[in-house]
Amino acid sequence: MGVEDNDLDEEEGSLAEFEEEFLKEKKKKSGRLIFFVLLLLLLLGAGYYFASQKGLLPASLTGQADDQGETEVAPAENGDSADLQDDEIQVEDKDLSVEDEQQSVIEKIKPQRVDSRKKSKKASKKGKKVYGSRMHTFHVGVYAQKKNADHMVATLEKAGLKPETSQVNIKVEMVRVLVGHYPFREIAMKEADDLLQRGFKPRVQIVKAGEYALVMGSFQNRIDASELIASLEDKGLTVWTDKAKSDALMVPATLVKIKGVQGEMVEKVIDFLEKKDIDYLLKR
Repeated sequence: MGVEDNDLDEEEGSLAEFEEEFLKEKKKKSGRLIFFVLLLLLLLGAGYYFASQKGLLPASLTGQADDQGETEVAPAENGDSADLQDDEIQVEDKDLSVEDEQQSVIEKIKPQRVDSRKKSKKASKKGKKVYGSRMHTFHVGVYAQKKNADHMVATLEKAGLKPETSQVNIKVEMVRVLVGHYPFREIAMKEADDLLQRGFKPRVQIVKAGEYALVMGSFQNRIDASELIASLEDKGLTVWTDKAKSDALMVPATLVKIKGVQGEMVEKVIDFLEKKDIDYLLKR
């Protein structure tokens, strides 16, 4: 039993030592934490002081904004308020002057009454062309058929004019009807012999370098050539047309003209022809 009491005393002593060591260690840790907190606060204070001295902090943190705001919204003196009132009155006067100017501009823009007769006379004087006493001749038309020329003469005489007629020869480019495109003359001649046996009268013609064709006929216009074109196409031939100065003909025609027109009469004749939609050529 004595041995057991000694063991208990030893265990209680070891526990007391352990508690003391634990408390010491705890105090050390808390001391270290307090030290680090104080060091952090010291660093923050130093940084704040340095930034404030260098102007790196915003004005809201330094307190300067409030001072500036107070100076900006400082109450004006009596003289300043009087000046502002005078400025407001001047602005109102300016607005009134702008309205007066707008009214004057509107009055200037308003159309003024002008005598239409005077205006028309001025316009006619500017746009009117003076032909003078020099004689002018109107070529009214060239007609292949005399009955059409006679009809135009009657129309002009009915208007009080004195037309004249004369016979002229007009060079007319004929419409040629051609068949085929042949690279060699021998091939074109062979095709011409075949068409000759069918009752046609072809003529071999070189149309450009290295190309031949068969001229089947020449006509004054395409309408006259339409019958021949239709008969050739019915036989399955390649038909095309062109105009050649070499086949041009001198065709007799009737020229209708008005001679010896001068002064204001020239303009009257022009007005009449344009109203009737009659083409004309004016010569001096």
